[in-house]
Amino acid sequence: REYDRLKDNFNIMRGQDAANFYYLGFNTKMPPFDKKEVRQAIAYALDKVTMTQNVLFGISEPISTPWPEFSIANFPEFKGMYDYDLEMTQKLLTEAGYPDGIEFTIPAPNNFPELGQFSEILKASLAEIGTTVNIDPMDGPQWYPILIDGTYEAIFSFAGGTQWYPTRLTLSNNFATSGNSVFTDGIPPAGWVEGITQADTSFDPEE
Repeated sequence: REYDRLKDNFNIMRGQDAANFYYLGFNTKMPPFDKKEVRQAIAYALDKVTMTQNVLFGISEPISTPWPEFSIANFPEFKGMYDYDLEMTQKLLTEAGYPDGIEFTIPAPNNFPELGQFSEILKASLAEIGTTVNIDPMDGPQWYPILIDGTYEAIFSFAGGTQWYPTRLTLSNNFATSGNSVFTDGIPPAGWVEGITQADTSFDPEE
């Protein structure tokens, strides 16, 4: 937040690049996010370039997966996946049965103001195509149980520690391989669980 103001007067030691990443999580147990096409549609509506430039002060890069370029889990072929494209958002919502758009609410904690700012940018983008985002501002102690218990429709949050130990992100509830609060019976898609398990049981970085 103060980097530009202070950088000429101090030697600033940067922390670990990509120590955290932000994401928009969906609750697949709740309509309309029980439909993959809807989740994909909203992914295309994330203006990640504007978010990183205007909210994160331009010192971060937009990403498409949790793993930065220097991670052994980085797959360069996914760079640019779900780039900002409101036409694709509209197309996928129509295919999912919502040609007139959808309406959903994002809880926004005041102790992490950037999450509310992300929500405002998404709200403005989706308003262009007739989809309504309601933002519910609240104190941090109200927000944490909603995040942990998965009682939201959609939520901005963050996770970290994925640079050198790529599967550590499964400690965050939205990415957990079991007891996941946003998938039916706590079980995310089988391919995710299998991939994480294979990564965790191999000592070969290439694998």
